Amino acid sequence: MSAILPDELRAIVVDTVERIWNGNDWSTAADTYAEDVIVHVPFQVEPLRGLDEFRTFHQELHHAFPDWNATVHRAVADGDIVAMQWTIRGTNHGSLRGLPATGRTFETHEAVFVRVLPDGRGAEFWFYVDEFGIARQLGLAPSGPPPKALIYAMLLARRLRRRATSAR
Repeated sequence: MSAILPDELRAIVVDTVERIWNGNDWSTAADTYAEDVIVHVPFQVEPLRGLDEFRTFHQELHHAFPDWNATVHRAVADGDIVAMQWTIRGTNHGSLRGLPATGRTFETHEAVFVRVLPDGRGAEFWFYVDEFGIARQLGLAPSGPPPKALIYAMLLARRLRRRATSAR
């Protein structure tokens, strides 16, 4: 459990979003995140581990979306966990993990959960992202309802990722 009061915990996490992510300023990351931070992102089988991998992800994201921005709508603290609902948006001006730049914008709603250490540093993150919705807005996936085969393929990929993770 966190020794930090819920209001303080929420303020720390929201400040981090503004300072590091919206401000694209990684200079205080060592004071903000644990050295062995773990970051779960849905488009990767393995979570990001450590400040170096998290920094690389941050740099890639801001290269692809230089105007990336999050608006936090709600932040709720319970023990050492902060749950956030936010809207993210950006314009795709660079490639990201093999996907080409499209010049298009996206806007989507996400849920993020953060486990915070007693000293206020972020230790673990879980991002829940509408990947397919973002891909559609960027022109990287067809619009309209997804074909059944695609839905089955996505479900199968998710199951395989879970099995691979649980087998370790």
